[in-house]
Amino acid sequence: MEEVKENWMQLMRDVGKLYERAEQELHVADADLKRIIAKKQVEAEAQHGCKTAVSQQRFADNDDEVYKGRLRIGSLKGRIQFLKCEIKAVDIGFETWRTDQVSRREEMKAYGVTK
Repeated sequence: MEEVKENWMQLMRDVGKLYERAEQELHVADADLKRIIAKKQVEAEAQHGCKTAVSQQRFADNDDEVYKGRLRIGSLKGRIQFLKCEIKAVDIGFETWRTDQVSRREEMKAYGVTK
């Protein structure tokens, strides 16, 4: 029984590590995107004569690199939501197993069966 419990705990740790990695990647991607946008805004002003913040933002928004960065962030957010569901599924599985174990022990007690 302890081995089964440890297997559940290891599964939770494994999914937790994947979740942590996805969160880290999301923060890195977000920081990278902010840096790209800032560079594109400077480029918009220096090379394309965009003087207002709105025109610089519009220039940056139309850039393929910014677009790809936003898609990356969206993909990572999707992965994080998936991993949250995985964590919940593992938790539900563990709680179900634990409840079954309690029910089995109670049934054994009711019938006077000892280990």
